[in-house]
Amino acid sequence: MLDSQVVIFFAPCFRTFRILIGNHHHFKVFTQLSESPYLVLNFSVMKTRLWNIFLLFMVLGAISCSSTKKGQKENEGIENFDQFYNRFHSDEGYQMSRIRFPIEGLNIDGNKTTTWNKNNWDVLTVRIFDVDKKKFKTTHKKTENSFEQKVWIEDSGFLAEHKFKLIGKKWYLVYAYDQNL
Repeated sequence: MLDSQVVIFFAPCFRTFRILIGNHHHFKVFTQLSESPYLVLNFSVMKTRLWNIFLLFMVLGAISCSSTKKGQKENEGIENFDQFYNRFHSDEGYQMSRIRFPIEGLNIDGNKTTTWNKNNWDVLTVRIFDVDKKKFKTTHKKTENSFEQKVWIEDSGFLAEHKFKLIGKKWYLVYAYDQNL
């Protein structure tokens, strides 16, 4: 009769507590010695069910962790745009290292149009967020791997447009258009 199955009887009022060793394969509700119902818990069945639930949570947890780690590895080492952008506008040497000349765009000054190179590059020092909004109009748009900004004075012929792009894991200025007519 001892086959490692333990049955516990709980009375709802918790005044009666009995443990029997037996061969029960399912839950039963019955009354015994009093009018209070007793719940029979079969630990071997419960153990199997709990083990299955435990395994299910382990598998789900492993899948969740592996997808999180995969996402973290993909983003690991990618340069923070805000840090890049601030340093780009405050450190001339850094700025020059993050422009692969010749870049797309033009420099239009009156009747003279030139492409950008290291010799004619005007270092950018004012961030789009620091532009005087009373004098200039501005727009900017950021995505996961690009940032575009535009500054202009309405009806004046002045326009400056710059595009930054995430290349590999670093940010670069890839387009500059300056117009001053």
